[in-house]
Amino acid sequence: MNQSFCHNQGMITRVKATNYRCFQQLDFEPNEHVNIIVGDNEAGKSTILEIIALVIGGRARGRWAVDDLNPYWFNQAIVKHYVEEHRSGQNPDLPLIDLEVYLSVNTPGSERLRGIHNSNGEDCPGLRMRIVPDPDRLEELAEYLRHENLPELIPTDLFMTDWRDFSGEKITRQPRGLGFATVNMNTVSNSSGVDYKLRQLLRDFVTPQESALIALEHRKARADITSGILGEVNNRIEAEGESFGVGLQMDQSANANWDVSVTPHIDDTPFSLLGHGRQVATKIALSMSRSAERTQFVLVEEPENHLSHTELMKVLDSIKSLSGGRQLFITTHSSFVLNRLGFDALHLMHNAQITPLAVGAISADTIKYFQRQSGYDTLRLAIAGKAVVVEGPSDEMIFNLAFQRLTGKDPRACGIDVIALGTRGKRALELAKALGKKIAVLRDNDGEDPSHWRTQAGDLIQSGQREMFIGDIAGGRTLEPQLFSANDETTLRDVLGLAADADVLDYMLKNKTESAWVISNSGQQLNWPTYIIDAVAFANVN
Repeated sequence: MNQSFCHNQGMITRVKATNYRCFQQLDFEPNEHVNIIVGDNEAGKSTILEIIALVIGGRARGRWAVDDLNPYWFNQAIVKHYVEEHRSGQNPDLPLIDLEVYLSVNTPGSERLRGIHNSNGEDCPGLRMRIVPDPDRLEELAEYLRHENLPELIPTDLFMTDWRDFSGEKITRQPRGLGFATVNMNTVSNSSGVDYKLRQLLRDFVTPQESALIALEHRKARADITSGILGEVNNRIEAEGESFGVGLQMDQSANANWDVSVTPHIDDTPFSLLGHGRQVATKIALSMSRSAERTQFVLVEEPENHLSHTELMKVLDSIKSLSGGRQLFITTHSSFVLNRLGFDALHLMHNAQITPLAVGAISADTIKYFQRQSGYDTLRLAIAGKAVVVEGPSDEMIFNLAFQRLTGKDPRACGIDVIALGTRGKRALELAKALGKKIAVLRDNDGEDPSHWRTQAGDLIQSGQREMFIGDIAGGRTLEPQLFSANDETTLRDVLGLAADADVLDYMLKNKTESAWVISNSGQQLNWPTYIIDAVAFANVN
């Protein structure tokens, strides 16, 4: 694991979920320090962060779970299956939601949470939230279930949240001493839209004594306004007659607490009027600046959103330098974020299943390489169903064209991502091996026999799974002479629109990308070098 992050004082050891949103079953064992969760849209990345926040803090998106509970919390495939069985006259068990967060015994604030009341029967600290039928409304639920044609929705108005620690004790608030910070990349455009978590971050800097004093002064100020200037207004309203006792008062309810009325500012500018990038960077800085004793866990959702490249570099450096003993959970669509924070921290999400990178699967040298070459498209390679890695844009265009001509299909339609990664095919093979990905690497022979490059790759090559395709020396060092050798010179001259006295191969070598572009758009049938034909055949096999 990335050594730039300090030893963790306590950690989440496991996250389990049953029937929650996209997860029918989730069993996630995070890394001790950094966890970078990647995957396609709707794969379940953000839902993992939501589960952690919900089970530890009792809130979903800033709202108490009991207030936010709705039918769409339940996994829709499970609900559909239940309803189909019910309609067919069977008596299936109602789907229930079960969420658990397991903690290490050295986690501050977890001593009182230890017990065996978890689905594993394990003696450890932790928290569990279940969504179950409300015992006070079982008769209503039974009557509802007597109907034959139920809608494909769970009647959550008849359900309740059962929130307990692993000792079996019910809890109603986030356990004291067990802290986490959630940083989403949402931005706000008005003061009322400042999200709950930002207010919570700021309020944590206020001591209980200061909070009580602020609340007192705030109530007194509202009372003074009510009895003062509003008193005069109310007298005029009453004097008009037929007012039915209506008057104006400052709101003294919980909706008018001081922390709702106080608006965050930076350099005298309201937070809501800051640029999106500044808002995002500020929220992350506030989360990371708090002491590790108060925030053992930090949940960051897509830190790249709204940030320029320069600002993103600053934010990532801040995360690394201020992480302290925290355990980090980060979702991202950015290879830069993944490489910068450490590819060895990757967890790949696909179809609501999570696959961690095996310990030691990536060499320390490659991890450092990615961190220094942060533009390497590791995330695209990680998410691809099947990958074909080529050296440059001309190779990419020619392979795509050859695939279309030889198979009648576009590579993308077959779940194949063709990626140009320069001369770093061996790094790509290492990643593919670690991720269990099928990959074809095409590279120039550069004057060496193909066996030379395959020998260098060693056990990174696996027949039928990870292959390297290289043109024979007789065909030339690079793609262009390989194409030239496989085709009639007159045909290439016509395709490229060259004069009769032009040197076709010289033109192709000096104009690689332009030549590939013209060939790709010509509609002319060409012969393909053997190594490209072999690569197409390999990639096209399911």
